[in-house]
Parts: sequence; structure tokens; C-alpha cells
Amino acid sequence: LENTITFLFADHGNTYTGYASTLDGRHEQFNPHFFTIVPGNVVGKIGKSSMDALRRNRLRMVTLIDLHHTVKHLANTNYQNKGLLTEVPTNRTCSTVELSTPSYCICKGWRKTEQNKTLFWPFVEFAVGQLNNIISDASPKGRCKRLVPSGFESLSTILAGSNIDLSFDVLAKPGPGSSNAEDKFSFQILYQRKMKLKTFNTKLVSYSRISPYGGYKKCSDTKPNDLRLCICDLNLPSNKSAPKLLTPYNLLPARIDYVPTIKRKDFFSNESISIIQKEYLSLIKRDIYEKPNQKSRTSTTFEVVNYSSHRTYEVSINVIRLDNIKPMSDHKCKNTV
Repeated sequence: LENTITFLFADHGNTYTGYASTLDGRHEQFNPHFFTIVPGNVVGKIGKSSMDALRRNRLRMVTLIDLHHTVKHLANTNYQNKGLLTEVPTNRTCSTVELSTPSYCICKGWRKTEQNKTLFWPFVEFAVGQLNNIISDASPKGRCKRLVPSGFESLSTILAGSNIDLSFDVLAKPGPGSSNAEDKFSFQILYQRKMKLKTFNTKLVSYSRISPYGGYKKCSDTKPNDLRLCICDLNLPSNKSAPKLLTPYNLLPARIDYVPTIKRKDFFSNESISIIQKEYLSLIKRDIYEKPNQKSRTSTTFEVVNYSSHRTYEVSINVIRLDNIKPMSDHKCKNTV
């Protein structure tokens, strides 16, 4: 070990307590401990200037990508980027440093905290819809349920040229039998803020599971790496195959408490289910309003639900007219269910 330089760091901070759900906890999660052990023999090999740079960088903004460059240089001195063995600029910011996604940078003012206003709900619907498509592909027997948002929190934004980088957490009801009070997912999306554009050109950048999910291993039908996607019924016998989805009549009470309006903390929801093909296919339409009895909607979301475990459908939703509302993206509303 006398000729070995050691870099010791955690892969992430605390993720399994209530503190991890707070903004401070999220920063800690993405900024874990990191230190270096440099024996005397190594000091002589890498040189005084590299050691001086390494010492100065202790109090500067660094990332694991810097460490990546450092290790590559130590393995091959022809690799030009010396990483932490050269001084990191003192004027580094979260906007200029290389960051993987998702990441929470610790520079003050990097992200602007937003209030949980209803105007952000369309982006919640978009992110959840994208994740539900992923869940559907990852759960072939349908044991993992589609995510139904019950609320959102911890909104923050970054201005990136003509784009807005938006991060938020989505809350959902846990699966039957789970010890979780609620399940929580974190999302990062990117959308255009130019008013003249016909759509928001929204893209899902990343997502992660915040709440514990190991318990769902008993009822999940996903691959081990996809368990983080799953919310399932822990009361369902492990040898019993779940239907792809609930019947229309059981699905309605699961999504809403009564028809047609549910009062939530920040908005009102009006949701309806239309049967396209009896016992097989339904269309869910969900309108969001800021106030009760309001005519203008904040958002409208369509979901097509396939209840069959042995049929698939190619589905397209064609919008004929839009009034005072902008689509999330210019992609055709077409998919397989």
C-alpha cells in the first residue's frame, strides 16, 4: 500500500429516512463523503505541484467526474486531463461544472425554489405518464401498478438558455400491505419557455425512487434492476398472476374518491372513464382546475388503459381543437397498450 493512492468515497448519502426527502437531505444524498490517502512514496511520484493542487482542491467545488479524469491520468500519464492533480478554478459554478443527472449542486442560488402552484401540474402529469409507460414495459404480468399522483412538492428550477430545468417530487399511495405511509418519486424534466412556440417541447431527463422499495420485492414481477419502479399489492399471493390492470369498475374508486370532483389541497380534479371496448379498453380523461366551478382548465390529460393480459392495441389520440392550452410536446399521441 506504500505505493498506492486511495480514493475513498460513498456512492450516496442517506436515502432511507425522512430527512432524505427534504431539500437539505437531497443535497447530502448527492454530496457524500470523499477523502484521499496519499502515502509518502506516492507523493514523490506525482510531484509537489500535483500535491499542492490536491490540497487546495479540498476546499473547492469538485465532482466525481474530476476523480474520473484523475484516475485515467494516473493509469496513463499521456491522458492530458489530470483532474484533481491540477487546481480546480475558484470561480466554478453549478452551471459550468460537469454534472451527471440527477444531481443536486450545493452552490447557493443554483436552483430557484418554486411554490407548489397548480400551473406546474401539467409537467407532473407528463413526467408520471412517461414513467407509467416505462413501468408497463418493465412489469410483463402487470403486478406493478401505474403511478397515480396524489400530490407534488419540492419544486425547483434552473434557467438554461431558452430551456427551464424543472425538478420535483411526486407523491403516490403505497401498495396494499406496504409499511410506507406514501411512495415518492423524484423527476427532472426540461421544457422550452418561449411563448411563441406551439408546444413546450417537454423531455423527461431523469427519475429516481425516493421512498423505500425493497419490500415490494415480494410482489414485483420486474427484473431486479427495475424494482425501484414498482408499487404492487403485497397481499396478493406470490403464486397468483395479477391481471394486467383492474377492471374499469374497480379502477374508478382507486383513482378518485367520488365523481365528478375531488377537492385537493392545491387544486380540483374532474376525472371520467369512458369504455372504448367493453372489458378490454378504456379512456381516462382528467381535467385540473385551480378553483371549483372554474371553466378554464389548467391541464387536460388523457390515458388509455388496457385491462387484458393477452391483447395489445395500437392507440392514437387525435386532438382537433385547442383553446388556451399548449401541448407538452409535438410528438404524436400514439403508443401501444
